[in-house]
Amino acid sequence: GHVLGMAEGPILVDPSAKEDEHGALATRGRILGGGVATKSRPLGLIISREYKSIRLAQDLAKCINDRFHYFRNGRKEGLAVPKTDEFVELQIDDRYKENVGRFMRVVRHVAINETASERVTRLQLLGRQLLDPLTSANAAMRLEAIGDTAAIDVLKTGVASTNPEVRFYSAEALAYLDDTAAVKPLADAARNEPAFRVNALAALSAM
Repeated sequence: GHVLGMAEGPILVDPSAKEDEHGALATRGRILGGGVATKSRPLGLIISREYKSIRLAQDLAKCINDRFHYFRNGRKEGLAVPKTDEFVELQIDDRYKENVGRFMRVVRHVAINETASERVTRLQLLGRQLLDPLTSANAAMRLEAIGDTAAIDVLKTGVASTNPEVRFYSAEALAYLDDTAAVKPLADAARNEPAFRVNALAALSAM
């Protein structure tokens, strides 16, 4: 009953969806040209009741802002603002404006108060998980949440893998980190792997 947004352009449907087997998938798609929201809605994280506190909300916002920020008039500003003891309001990073769902999943993987030594240990673990097709998707997103040079180097080892899933998930994360090593494997996936096509094109559009 309410118009929440207006969009126009070609619709990209899931190429793996078959009308007789996946009826629901065949009725939805993505307009890669984007659209315009007619109603603004707040975006943020809600802290569970048993953990809520002003201190935790502030720590959570700080860690998110260390990962996602922009510069205005030479001053660094974060995208997260603690509003109450249980709610942290978020702005969307420009690179994820066409994929809000992924932005929220990445934000939820940002570590809180992690020491340098703990991060090194976690990077080693994620490096092993990235090369396993069963855990590569989750590991790639956790590395994307870290987002620094060390995480990018780990993802580049995944791009060199011979396994198509490992290679795709690594390249997808690299695309949202704006690393050009993602371009060729994502282009190959869009051409040759129907199951990855939609997400590959979305990742390329974020660069």
